[in-house]
Amino acid sequence: MTREGIPVHALPVAEDRAVRPGKIPPGEVDLWYCAESHQPALEEPYVLNDLCVHAQQQARRFVCPEDRRRFIAGRLLLQNVLARYCECEPSRLEYSTGSFGKPALSSPPSAVAAGLQFNLSRSSEVVAVAVGHMPLGLDIEKQRPVAHEQAFLARQFSSQEQEYVRHSLRPRAALFEIWCRKEAYLKALGLGIFHPLRKCPVSPGCTLPVFESPRGQPHLDWQLRSLNLPLPGYAAALCTPAPTPCPHLIPLSCDDLLNGIR
Repeated sequence: MTREGIPVHALPVAEDRAVRPGKIPPGEVDLWYCAESHQPALEEPYVLNDLCVHAQQQARRFVCPEDRRRFIAGRLLLQNVLARYCECEPSRLEYSTGSFGKPALSSPPSAVAAGLQFNLSRSSEVVAVAVGHMPLGLDIEKQRPVAHEQAFLARQFSSQEQEYVRHSLRPRAALFEIWCRKEAYLKALGLGIFHPLRKCPVSPGCTLPVFESPRGQPHLDWQLRSLNLPLPGYAAALCTPAPTPCPHLIPLSCDDLLNGIR
């Protein structure tokens, strides 16, 4: 294990602040993230007005300020990043949802035709989005105490996964590693957490379970990797069709979200 509590086999991902042009080479993934979603500036009225009407309505439903800021930061990140790839104003972006709620682009048509896809994840102060011309799933989780941990493991983890956590030198890090892998795999499939998590064993080195894909989702060979991001105290996982190289990591500040990505 590393001293940050991330398993040794998790792939280190280096930051690259040199943002490349708004195109992704075939077969690659860009992973954008911001670790400043707690900033009070995100609640300024003009920031909320930058979101679409539906997102504004969703933001206003949050009672907890931290949850509201995290939601706003996630939507700003998503629209700024996608608008950059689609070479359009954020207001032109339109979304649809799959049968289990996974969002996808429905406009502009050029991006849809090119197969541009994304997946968003939020946890504590971090918001992140993975983008590529392929189905993908991303999950990032803050490592934190879990109430009734043994009961949680028995309910959500397979026996193999429970053993993996139990024999780890840092059980909490291992728990969240497995949780991220489950979420990332099911999100890539378009199933989300509607599938029983205990029946989705994803321990490192195991053969991934095969599920019936939602209508329109092709059957693919999947690559599920744990990621050692430069975010102490967080676990992360990315699922993409195999083979896919390690994602291109692009960090952003809160100011980047508020002022747009240059």
